[in-house]
Amino acid sequence: MAPSENDTALQQDQGCTNTVSQQVCVEAVVTITPSVTPGLPTVSCVGLPIVGSSCADQGFTPSTTIPPSCTTTFAQVLCVNVPLTFNADVQATAGQVGCGPAFNAPNCPSACTHTIGFYQTHPEVVNALITAAGGSIILGIDSMGLSLTATTLNAEAILSVMAPIPPTPANPPFRGQYRALYAQLLAANLNILRGATCSFATETISEANTFLANSPPAGMAGAPDLTVALTAFNEGSAAGCPAQCLSQEPGCNCN
Repeated sequence: MAPSENDTALQQDQGCTNTVSQQVCVEAVVTITPSVTPGLPTVSCVGLPIVGSSCADQGFTPSTTIPPSCTTTFAQVLCVNVPLTFNADVQATAGQVGCGPAFNAPNCPSACTHTIGFYQTHPEVVNALITAAGGSIILGIDSMGLSLTATTLNAEAILSVMAPIPPTPANPPFRGQYRALYAQLLAANLNILRGATCSFATETISEANTFLANSPPAGMAGAPDLTVALTAFNEGSAAGCPAQCLSQEPGCNCN
């Protein structure tokens, strides 16, 4: 039944976008038709008129055509550069819709977070997310201060609270605090990449990045507060943020 004018449209969050690809072969048939366009001829005299001498006397071959004319063939080799632009118009239409189980509480697979424990035991998920992000995730800002660039090579150590030294602080009392911050900050970035996000998470990640970028070589106080906030987000207990992904929940996305 068609909706009436009194129906209220339900608002929904942004869905997910995946990239698909297909190879196509495109042929270009190029036909080159040469042409010759004569320009405006110019006539000039070569020397003065010769008295008492014919053209044959001057070494010219008399014309045998009527009316008399001279025909000469000039050959010019052409090099034709043809730029070809191959492109394709893409039209996507919706296919069939598959209906899954329904729940009487929020349970969207993309709107849940994973803890560092999950990422520690699922390196294939971590590597796929880092690769999708361009191959690296900067914990901090560029190489400023004690910023650390996470890659598929060091992510396992970072999530295991064993970030390499440096850039962890030279001051031992701060070393463990920064390692814990790196771990929770990386996990938070991975959750954001999966689509689980909220304003609290993005603001806290920004604060943590600034803190690391401004940190002196020996480190400074303040890491634990940021670690606690990021942990709350990753464990699904931050107000207004997605809940934690639990494997025992029906339909939960734990990948």
